[in-house]
Amino acid sequence: MTTCHPPRLVLHMEIRLKNYVSRKQYHLVLPNLASKTIQANNQFIIQQLERGFCPKWYCVFHLKSNGRRNDEILLDKDLVHIRNMLYSEMYGGKWRGVKSKARAIWSLEFGKQRQRPHINLLIEALPYPYDSYRSAFALFDRLLPRDARCVWRKSAHLQPIDLDDASSLYQYIVKESNITNQTINYQVTDVIQ
Repeated sequence: MTTCHPPRLVLHMEIRLKNYVSRKQYHLVLPNLASKTIQANNQFIIQQLERGFCPKWYCVFHLKSNGRRNDEILLDKDLVHIRNMLYSEMYGGKWRGVKSKARAIWSLEFGKQRQRPHINLLIEALPYPYDSYRSAFALFDRLLPRDARCVWRKSAHLQPIDLDDASSLYQYIVKESNITNQTINYQVTDVIQ
């Protein structure tokens, strides 16, 4: 007995094999997949909140394009490097051994024209001396670009999070999720088990 696959699943597999299919055709073939990816990412954030993730800051900063913007492997390496530089600045060189470090959810988006990628970061309360708005802003806007050269200087936007009105913020973080862009990077995100 042969199993019958739904036609959308078969088309999805064919699309994944053909890298030259345009974005327009992705949405024609699978109109619900983008919304399902957004729902899954949103559900992940809600699950992390229920498990104890308590974000205090929402930060957006841009990456330099340097011809790396279309290479996902290089962008993932940049994200790992940025995370390492950020935590090294906050906790010192041996930050991996720190038990009470600020957990973060990292999201990478490309914007409408895919010109300059940017990182959406939800992060818990930062340690002293970065515990105030001014010092946290200086960390993301001046110190991080100094240590991680792939970060655009003076591009950071920082805002405190009110957990009562946070649902629209979480929707904003995952708004560009689709077939080709998962947005939340689970390699650098601190997942609470």
